[in-house]
Amino acid sequence: VLVTGTDSLHLRLPRQVAAADELLEVRFQATLYGNVGSFRGFARNSATGTWQRVDAGNATELVHSSTVTVLVEGSQLISDVGASTQVLTPNGDGINDEVAWRFAVTRLATPTPVRLHIFDLSGRLVHRSQELRPDPRGSYELRWDGRHSGGTLVPPGVYLVRIEVDAQGPSAGYVARQQLIRVVY
Repeated sequence: VLVTGTDSLHLRLPRQVAAADELLEVRFQATLYGNVGSFRGFARNSATGTWQRVDAGNATELVHSSTVTVLVEGSQLISDVGASTQVLTPNGDGINDEVAWRFAVTRLATPTPVRLHIFDLSGRLVHRSQELRPDPRGSYELRWDGRHSGGTLVPPGVYLVRIEVDAQGPSAGYVARQQLIRVVY
């Protein structure tokens, strides 16, 4: 696998596929941020440099399929949530001074704010941020540096993190994912 852009997969084989009955099957996993995705394939002989389009269908009688199969799994609007750390130590030493939540938003087609809310255990909101994109589908990274919205550091303790989005259409309603973060000094 060679390094490419985020929208491509580039493979280099260890040897040339030469025999007429030699087949190559490529399986890969990709994240689809909407209900549809399109795939285009090309093959190239590095000796000639000529690219050839790969079409769905039977290229040989040895293959009994004439389709490209795309399986879309899951129905979550917010998925793959992960935090850069479980313990935030905003003391200025450069180690875990902030936390980043990375996640994906899928199946939304209209501009919808994606929000990050942080609450103390008594339910008081201590921080909020949001990101609004013309197309909300895709990867996100929202950060927090351990400060109240007013700029002062929060006291040590356990805080509830809520990542939320207002869905519209067939998945209408409020969708949220929650996690805990610990703040220590």
